[in-house]
Amino acid sequence: MKLRQLLFVALLAAGSGGASASPNDVIVSISNFTFKPSDLHVKVGTTVTFKNEDDIPHRVAATDGSFYSKALDTDDIARVTFKKPGVVPYFCTLHPHMQGKIIVTP
Repeated sequence: MKLRQLLFVALLAAGSGGASASPNDVIVSISNFTFKPSDLHVKVGTTVTFKNEDDIPHRVAATDGSFYSKALDTDDIARVTFKKPGVVPYFCTLHPHMQGKIIVTP
């Protein structure tokens, strides 16, 4: 399986509704057609949980294709662990004006 497919499978497994984030997760909420916070600084190894708080679906995807989620309904989550430093811009594939950025430091 390609890395992208493995990431997608991991996101599907982790992103089912009703699951809660662990205390060490960083949460990006999806609310009112925005990512909050839109720019996030994290350390390598951090897991970011995207939680849809809107009443319509959203899909989160890195612009470089390194991760993407299934359609997230209200209260659904997707988790991504960042394993290398860099800047990872992302957006909602259903609403491309929704954009954010994860800045990963060593």
